[in-house]
This record gives sequence, structure tokens and C-alpha cells, in this order.
Amino acid sequence: MLILLPPSRTMFSPAAGAPYDPAALSFASVADVAALRSEVAAAYVSACSAPDGAKRLGLTARQAAELPELALLESRPALAAGRAYTGVLYAAAGIEALAEPGAQRAGLEVLIASALYGWVRPSDVIAPYRLAMGSSILDRPLAAAWRKAASAVLAAKSTGRLTLDCRSGEYQAAAPAKACSGEYLALKAVTVRDGAEKTVSHFAKHYRGVLTGALVELAAGRDLSGFGADDVAQVAATLPEVKDVRLTPGTLTLVV
Repeated sequence: MLILLPPSRTMFSPAAGAPYDPAALSFASVADVAALRSEVAAAYVSACSAPDGAKRLGLTARQAAELPELALLESRPALAAGRAYTGVLYAAAGIEALAEPGAQRAGLEVLIASALYGWVRPSDVIAPYRLAMGSSILDRPLAAAWRKAASAVLAAKSTGRLTLDCRSGEYQAAAPAKACSGEYLALKAVTVRDGAEKTVSHFAKHYRGVLTGALVELAAGRDLSGFGADDVAQVAATLPEVKDVRLTPGTLTLVV
């Protein structure tokens, strides 16, 4: 099976280390991917150096202080994506083991959607950055810029297996569900308060991470090649934080 993750807004920045190598990233040989990565990186560095860089990148005043360092994208110390992202989802998922070069789990693959790099694997070495899919650094929306190349990768990687989509809407726009060539399952989380069901927003990332972590751990001792939606729902139902699961065509909803 294939798990699609969003990036996190928070990233770890190592104090020392070698820079990233664009040619070494996954999917560099796929049509348009390398060229688009180069275009987006150049626009990002330019935005970091511009007087209105903080506005264009959607940074807070505190984050804006990082702009001089962020502009050094090609030379700053880099690290594996599985260790670079440190947000709520990643804290719960515990995918550091997949950050090792050549790290694999039987029948399971994890891809991370990035506004700067496109799809990357947890083991891909990347430079820390601050760029959301909604940032205005090109002459067109970033999601639209990535759609053709990112969708091509997704179509190829999803063939013949289940895709569990843990991305937020802005990253789904860059490679829509219709690009999947196999079974597709979006993951959602809701809670019930005063008898009314409400969508979990920020903490949905946590529950997506918890389920991702459970599947990664399971794949350490079991081949998940044949996993389908029912199997994922059964794993979700065993999680202590999940009160109930609802499986409908194309969607797995966790009641938390």
C-alpha cells in the first residue's frame, strides 16, 4: 500500500552537514519534475531575498527573521525528510526509521507532498524550508504548477495497490485523488460533542499520524502488499484513541 503525507510547517534545521543534491531526490528522472523543482527553488530563493518576502511566503514577524538563512537553500545543511518534518503528524507517526538510506517496509511505501520539492520519500535528503502550497512565488498557483508532474508520479506509484491519503486539501489539489490508478482512501477524523458530529481540524493531523505509525510498525513484521480498505479500517479500530471507524467508498472516518 501507499501512504501520502502532507509536510509540516515546522522543520528541524541541523547546525552542520552537507547541502542537499537535487539530482539525488526521488523522481528526478520523471518528466517535468526536475525542471519544476529547479523553477520553484529559484523562485523561492528570490522570494526569501525580496523586501516583501515575508508576505509572499506567508511568514510571521518571528519567522521573517529566518529569511537570510532560508535564502541559502542550496548551501545550508540538509537532512532526511523523515527527520526534517517535526509537526503534529510526524510526532505521532514515528517514521524516523524510514529516513535511513534504503529503508523499506514490506508492501508499504510512504510519500511526502512538498510545495518546494514535489513528492519525496522519508529517506530523501532535503534542505529545511518555509513554503506552503498557497504561497505566491510563481506566476501561477503552486498547486497548479505541480499538478501535471505530481499527478504523473502518483498515477505510477498507486498502480495495483491501496493509496491512503493523509494530505490536507491544499496538497491534494496538487495531485488530486483522480490521479490514483488503484484503490483510493481519504482519511478523516471527527468527534462527537453534545450529540453533534464535528470535523477535527488541527488534531486531525495527530490521528493521521497515529494511524500512519501503526501501519509502519505493522509493516516491520508483515507484508502489506495486499492490504485493502477493510484491512486499514481494522487497524484503525484497534487504536486506543479511536472510538469508532466508518468506512465508505473512498473515505475512512475516525471517530475520536
